[in-house]
Amino acid sequence: MDNVLENNKGVVRRWVNELFNGGNLNVADEIIAPNATQQGEFFPMLPTGPEGYKQLVTRSRAAFGQNVRIMLDPGPFGIVAENDMVTTNWTARGTHQGPFMGRPPTGRPVAITGSDTWRLEGGKIVANRCVCDLLGLLQQIDVMHA
Repeated sequence: MDNVLENNKGVVRRWVNELFNGGNLNVADEIIAPNATQQGEFFPMLPTGPEGYKQLVTRSRAAFGQNVRIMLDPGPFGIVAENDMVTTNWTARGTHQGPFMGRPPTGRPVAITGSDTWRLEGGKIVANRCVCDLLGLLQQIDVMHA
């Protein structure tokens, strides 16, 4: 079981480091199941499977720059695995360089915190749920005011 947990964490780390941070969309075909779903506030209604995850990465990098990075929290709560689930706690940083939720680019640096819960089967991601401080991000780019 420990090998499965470590393998699952490794798959999620590949999503963070190679797919999202690195922008290598080909990784999605290797680590995302064809029927994988995702739930999140950023880009609702994305297609299932690798294509949906590719769109998430592409849209995020277009809005927040090629320098956008997710950093897993340090310590024991950055990434935790149990059974077929992996949870990550993270901070993402980038620069608002493209349209996002109707707001033209501001050029401002942004930071957002969040948590993802991933479900894996057979070494591939089959589901993801992201919860993040979207309100804080919208305040940073002047879509909403405190």
